[in-house]
Amino acid sequence: MATAPPWETLSSGKRSRSHRPATTVTAIYVLSGRVEVYSGPDLDDHQVCEAGDFVFTPSGLVHAPRNTSDTEPAYLVAATGDPGEHEHTVMSG
Repeated sequence: MATAPPWETLSSGKRSRSHRPATTVTAIYVLSGRVEVYSGPDLDDHQVCEAGDFVFTPSGLVHAPRNTSDTEPAYLVAATGDPGEHEHTVMSG
C-alpha cells in the first residue's frame, strides 16, 4: 500500500484554496521555497515565509499559502493537534 509523503507540495505560482481549521491550531514548516501566507476573514494579512520558517495558524483563522516562485515548487510540512483535522476543516475560496 502506498503512503503519502510527510510533506505537501505547492506547485510554482499556485495558491491553495483558503481554508479554516475549525477545532485546532496548525503549524506549518517551510522545507524549501518561498511562500506568502494570506490570512484573515478577507485574506488581507500576509507574511512571507522561506525555507526554515514556521507559521502558526490559530484555530478558526482563514488562511491560504501561495508559492511565490514561477518555476520551483515549495515543500511544506503541516501539523495539527487533531488527528481528524481534515474532517473539521472548512474549505472556501
